[in-house]
Amino acid sequence: MRTCLFITLILVFPTTLVQADERQVLESTLIALAQSAPGSSTWIPAQEVASRDRVRYQLEMISHAKQPLAKLQAAIPVPENATYISNSAQPAPSLASVDGVKFAAVPLIRVERQTDGTLAQTEIPQSEYRALAWQIAALNPGEAKNLSIEVVID
Repeated sequence: MRTCLFITLILVFPTTLVQADERQVLESTLIALAQSAPGSSTWIPAQEVASRDRVRYQLEMISHAKQPLAKLQAAIPVPENATYISNSAQPAPSLASVDGVKFAAVPLIRVERQTDGTLAQTEIPQSEYRALAWQIAALNPGEAKNLSIEVVID
């Protein structure tokens, strides 16, 4: 069964970012690519995907500002019908979220009550991540930054 591919891009800008003279100062493009065949290293634009398909989401950000843009955060959500493939993000993200809202440093940790009643910290499996984010210290004029994650369709 084939399903249409939908994703929402989350891109958070610093509060001091303004547009000068009605020009866009930061351009962002998110594309979805699917493997041309299982195990292939060739990727093609994803229009429809099926269960077990591997999909790569690539986010490209380009600065059109006259000055460096500082303290940016960009996030790519994992679609509801997909599972993030552990360690597939490029470059390695600095933040992740299990709900797409609250982000924390990678690896994510949760506190669980043990059978003896004590509390223990355990690492949350990356397959439970619902969004990955990157903190970008600066993006210089004309500079591009590429980010990506890979998922498998459930």
